[in-house]
Amino acid sequence: MPGHVPALDELVDEGSNLAKALGQCMAAIHQIPDEAVEVAGLPTYTADEVRQRKLNELDTAAATGKVPSRLLRRWEHAMEDVALWRFNASVVHGDFDEEQLQISHSSITAVKGWTDLHVGDPADDFAWLSSIEDQKFTDRVFESYVEARGKAADPHIMRRAALAAEFALAQWLVKSLDSKDPQRIAEADEMLQELDHNIAEFGGQPLSVVEAPRPLAPQSSAPGPKPSDADKETPVAPKPAPLPSAGSTAPRINTAKVTALSDQATDSGNSPSAVAAGPEAAAKGADDDVEPSPAPHAGKGAEDTKPKVESNIESGEKPPVHKPQEEPSASKAEAGTAKRKEDQDGAAK
Repeated sequence: MPGHVPALDELVDEGSNLAKALGQCMAAIHQIPDEAVEVAGLPTYTADEVRQRKLNELDTAAATGKVPSRLLRRWEHAMEDVALWRFNASVVHGDFDEEQLQISHSSITAVKGWTDLHVGDPADDFAWLSSIEDQKFTDRVFESYVEARGKAADPHIMRRAALAAEFALAQWLVKSLDSKDPQRIAEADEMLQELDHNIAEFGGQPLSVVEAPRPLAPQSSAPGPKPSDADKETPVAPKPAPLPSAGSTAPRINTAKVTALSDQATDSGNSPSAVAAGPEAAAKGADDDVEPSPAPHAGKGAEDTKPKVESNIESGEKPPVHKPQEEPSASKAEAGTAKRKEDQDGAAK
């Protein structure tokens, strides 16, 4: 066959012409009539069957206990996003990457490796593009693909391609565990941990059409101001992510592609503690009004107060008995009467 197998960097160096040729080549594969694959007895999957197979594989990967929970939640949300999986199944190469190509003078002369040919998700043939750092090259491939396919092009194909690239690491882990090869298992585990770290730090490429729920931030004692619409729309500048280790035989994923998402801008100069100072002070004053004072020792008059009685009832103690004051004796009453009579006689005089 004419041409040679290119390295990934060589593809990018060839520039826009080869990117355009790649998009047209992939579109030509996906436009092969489905009957050609069905007659050959090769696998055929509908969009719903593709999604269900991935969910089953996710359950298998989760059962190993080695996949970080953050990645499991991320992938599960994408796989349960029904809008993401509304696509027309087409003929898929199944193992498309630069190693299956032969190029000559910025044109593709051959495509090899048709072992995994089937009808399924065309996004699988785009997953290898995640290893390319030059986003402009990837965008040009996709633009050329859309131009060639027209209305048949799937608008969410790149989201599912990013999911396929990430999820390939979990599939590699399961295969490594089946092989019982300690080196492969350790390598798969390390790559998953690296991906999880990068997702946590840089946000990750958006996978779902519906945004995944964000974990609730710990609430302060007093409510702070709600972020404005302008804050919500302020994007966070993407940070460069570290590159994966070279020489790996596992599925490739370019962690430099793990771009930052647009997070809500919560640091707008209003410190939560400063904003909450007023309400906290008010709350503190209210607490001071109802805070019970230390219980007094048993003594004169202290045990007769109402709060003390209620406290004793709640604690199960017998409330103190209030003794009525003594009535004046008869002798004292008579003495008082005599005194008032003397005062009246003196006043008359």
